[in-house]
Amino acid sequence: MAFYVKMSTAPGECAKEAMRQGLGVSFAVLLGYVVPKHDPSLPPVVAKAWLQSWKWAAITVAVVTSPVIGKVAKVSAERFAGTIAGGILAYGAARYGRDVIPLSDEIVCTIATLLAASGAQLVGQRAGSAYAAKLSTITFLLVLLGSKDAPNAFAVMVSRICGILGGCLISLFLSVLVFPTSASQKATNGLSEGLEALTSLSRMAWGQEGKSAQAFSASSSEEHNGYQTLPESDEEQGKRPASSQGDQEAWREQVMNNVYSKFSQCQDNLPLARNEVYVCTLWGQWFFLPAISGLRSKSCIFPNEEMDQLATALRQVARMLWGIHVTLQMGFEQEVLNLLRRHYPPHIMPNLQRYSQAAMRDLSRAFPQGPSLDHSNLNSFLETVAELTKIASERRSTKQRLLNSLSASQRGEYTNLSEEAHAAESDTQAKASKQEEDNSNPDTASRGDKRALDGATQGQEGLDNQPSLAFFPADQTGYIAKVRWYSFQFNMQQLAEELKEAFAALNNVLTCLPARSAHRH
Repeated sequence: MAFYVKMSTAPGECAKEAMRQGLGVSFAVLLGYVVPKHDPSLPPVVAKAWLQSWKWAAITVAVVTSPVIGKVAKVSAERFAGTIAGGILAYGAARYGRDVIPLSDEIVCTIATLLAASGAQLVGQRAGSAYAAKLSTITFLLVLLGSKDAPNAFAVMVSRICGILGGCLISLFLSVLVFPTSASQKATNGLSEGLEALTSLSRMAWGQEGKSAQAFSASSSEEHNGYQTLPESDEEQGKRPASSQGDQEAWREQVMNNVYSKFSQCQDNLPLARNEVYVCTLWGQWFFLPAISGLRSKSCIFPNEEMDQLATALRQVARMLWGIHVTLQMGFEQEVLNLLRRHYPPHIMPNLQRYSQAAMRDLSRAFPQGPSLDHSNLNSFLETVAELTKIASERRSTKQRLLNSLSASQRGEYTNLSEEAHAAESDTQAKASKQEEDNSNPDTASRGDKRALDGATQGQEGLDNQPSLAFFPADQTGYIAKVRWYSFQFNMQQLAEELKEAFAALNNVLTCLPARSAHRH
């Protein structure tokens, strides 16, 4: 007997970040102490300044270290910019403050601090860099209040700027060399996992209790003309234990939340991906380097905007699938099935299910490095939805023309006739179903039963030829059935539009992805 132990070849995200931070901090401290010790010729002032700079570097590594390259690049750029601005302002205040404001040192420091802190906050808010503004104020206070005179202020400024720069460079190098993780890759992974979750949501929308949808498949136990009801109605669900219903509802919500969380993971990482630059593909993996947003070559920019548009389009698809799930989960009453049986071909519902789910799978397979995006299932789904919409529109037009040709009294008689036809049809179907069950046992079947069943079938065919146009009954049941049917039509039309936009957005992303270009070659 063999035993297998499931092990991970790479540490988790927390372990990676901890390793980078530990290496960076220890390296900065080591440089700060080793160099002065092994070079006795250094003046004590220089040795002290060197040690102080690498202390700032160690603190910077601890602050700047982040899970992804883009975050390290962003924080490093803001920290360095704020440090330079605050250090220069502090040295200027120490050097020229008494010349501009001929007052005591305390008043000069107070006024300079007020102007520097408020000005940094205003500029930071306008530039969208609040962190750089805070670092500017902190550096200003450290340099101005931590120095005795202007020369000393200059030394403190240089020491802090050099230390901050050294810490940022250490963090950037480690983010690339030690278990590198890019925001661009995390965004791509989130979108890929979201597409897989979307296919699960599609199966749930058409199915029941997490199983694959077979509710409208002509191959399963079907009713006349290929239509059948959903496995459970509202009343049947109400008879189930409350705990079972709660578990199913929690599972359905978890499926939907999983879709949104994956797309949120993608869109949350895209702003950080703007601080990364694509370099090449190594061993099948994308390789990124830190960059400053706005200073990158267009040929190396990851398709951030295109991926954000794709994630938004897929969110809309998920919303439509949830609407379809809610409509089908409530169940199609007999009135809706009668409407389908009378006026719609048997392939409508199976094709809507089949082609919509196949289109979801095509999206998932094509991103990010799969085969070319196949539009055949999408086109078939669009054609089926167009057919559904056309038949529904023709029904409404025919019914309206017929009603317009009748007088008020005739309309009332026609409505009553339609309601009587519905009642007769339901009664005939119940009798036919009972006769079918009895005749399934040859010992109890009789010629009279068979004649009754034949008569019920003929009655059904006669009802199908009546000019009732399958009006919904004028009661609460008919109203609910009408709302659910119209909601289903609306969701199908919206799903078709959202799928078209999702396919177009995915095409835009695939043409820009670097791995896609490498795959073609």
